[in-house]
Amino acid sequence: MAGASAKNAALAWAEKRKAQVEAANLKKAQKEMGEVTSDHTFKPKLRSTAKGTNVHFPLKRRPKRAYRALLGLGDNMSKSLKKQMQKATVKHTDMANEMRTEVVDIIAGSIDKFTHATQGVNFEGATRAIKDALDKSYGFNWHCAMGKGFCFDVTAQNGTLMHCYYQGELAILVYKC
Repeated sequence: MAGASAKNAALAWAEKRKAQVEAANLKKAQKEMGEVTSDHTFKPKLRSTAKGTNVHFPLKRRPKRAYRALLGLGDNMSKSLKKQMQKATVKHTDMANEMRTEVVDIIAGSIDKFTHATQGVNFEGATRAIKDALDKSYGFNWHCAMGKGFCFDVTAQNGTLMHCYYQGELAILVYKC
């Protein structure tokens, strides 16, 4: 009996300690990268430098089913709603409105161009097309990153950074340095 109660006490202490460590790690990460606001959105920590704004966003993959459940759609989505989701949702940008609209159109067009029905999105082709279009329109030195789960910490020129999502799960980062 005494051995069993000591074992249960040790397990309870270990679980409590694990929860404390996880809470401390979460607070540390939020302090370093930004904060989660009361409406459960992420507010990044922005650091201005002489070259531009330095932003750090942790990105994690959001599965389609969870995203649809978040919208209250379930597994059945109407064609018109799918069409509406085919434009990029801007998470953060410091671009002017006109430039922002053009960049979103370039992103959506390039992804649509390099999407195959059976193979999905060709990330390399789409990112190359986005980079080339931005280089042609706004000068050279544009960079583009695309994926379903990545983290970034970049320094960009002022007015050239955009972080957006396409169809809720594909993250795109474009910036000029």
